[in-house]
Amino acid sequence: MHRSAPSSVIALIGLGILVVGLAIQGCEMRTTPTQTVRDSIERHGGERFERLDLEFDFRGDAYRVVRADGRFLYERKYRQDGASIRDWMANEGVGREVEGQRVELDASQRASLESTVNSVVYFALLPFRLLDPAARHRDLGEAEIDGEPYQVVEVTFLEEGGGRDWEDRFVYWFHRNDHTLDFMAYRFDTGEGGTRFRRAVNRRQVGGLLLQDWENLTADPAIEDIARYPEWLGSPELRLVSMVEMEEVRVGDPPDWDALFPTPDEAPESDPSAGVQVVLSTDRFIYPPGGEMRIRHLLVNRLAQPTTLRFPTAQRYDLLILEGDEVIHRWSEDRAFAQVEGELTLGGGEEGPAHQELLEAPRDPGDYRLRVVVTTGDGPLQAELPFRVEAP
Repeated sequence: MHRSAPSSVIALIGLGILVVGLAIQGCEMRTTPTQTVRDSIERHGGERFERLDLEFDFRGDAYRVVRADGRFLYERKYRQDGASIRDWMANEGVGREVEGQRVELDASQRASLESTVNSVVYFALLPFRLLDPAARHRDLGEAEIDGEPYQVVEVTFLEEGGGRDWEDRFVYWFHRNDHTLDFMAYRFDTGEGGTRFRRAVNRRQVGGLLLQDWENLTADPAIEDIARYPEWLGSPELRLVSMVEMEEVRVGDPPDWDALFPTPDEAPESDPSAGVQVVLSTDRFIYPPGGEMRIRHLLVNRLAQPTTLRFPTAQRYDLLILEGDEVIHRWSEDRAFAQVEGELTLGGGEEGPAHQELLEAPRDPGDYRLRVVVTTGDGPLQAELPFRVEAP
């Protein structure tokens, strides 16, 4: 026979449910480290990071960050040895232009360019880059700094997609209530290696982004665990290394990509050389009088389809040194070339063979230009680079 539960048991069961309910309500659900990062990205600009044209000056160089629809351009403009230089990274690769002329980079130069440009952009866009596919987040718990509550998150990177410094370790302190990124620390192995601790300063809203500068501090060599850096605040061992400041900041909408990377769709049949570029590079921008100039140049087909260049003689190129508009040296002057026709076919996006030559720099100090001229049956192709001769 079925018996009903006593009223006292029912009361205890109800009380138990009430106690469990109160316990659940009294226990805060911990936010995952990835969600903490997402909340901070939303606080600092959210979707604005995905579509923007950001320009700023950093330590005398001009930077530009363009992002839109999965495409990106990171650009740095500066002057070196009196020449105007533009370095860039994009979906299309990396490149360098000197006085508007594309120059070839070897593997070490490309690595240096990527490291310099990417690191500046990385810190400028924080915390946005912390959701890169190669990023891995680990919860380091909670902390209190100057009486404010923080969620502490460690970020490391997978080797694949993590960049050249993928082994670096980062720790970030996100304000639990405001979701701002207020502090960060990292250990790096490039150069002599070391650690840094950064504190956000000069926070401001610009064009839909919450941007900030950083005090760059260190307690090397005393520090061991970078997650304990906040304990060193106020200690004389924690010293200021530098200021990381973005100046002349402008934030706008991304421009038309064709204007950033103009490339002809196809070459007219009457001019096979259209879309072919001469890439010229030198080992230096300043030479001593009569010094040795190491010169390298090649042809690049910027079109998607193959193109064939025809040459009226065996001469493929000439090298000129100019002072003002006057040619003061011509490489081919004491050379003879067979009077036979030739041709060179370059596939879509293909580079031609590289040519290397040695020239003697002028003996008089001053500003000069080096010009390479490739004479085809359809007209000349050329590129120039400025250089200077200075007495020791």
